Amino acid sequence: MQSRRFSARFDHPQEIELDGDGFGRAVAFRTTVDEGALRVRVPKES
Repeated sequence: MQSRRFSARFDHPQEIELDGDGFGRAVAFRTTVDEGALRVRVPKES
């Protein structure tokens, strides 16, 4: 999956990080990614 924008909403406040630093608690966030700047890998579903 690829995207330049990402947003998430949580049922309950969650601790979030920005570049590995604690950034507080949030119930939602929205971000953008510069092309080629970030690669995220997740395990395949079984």
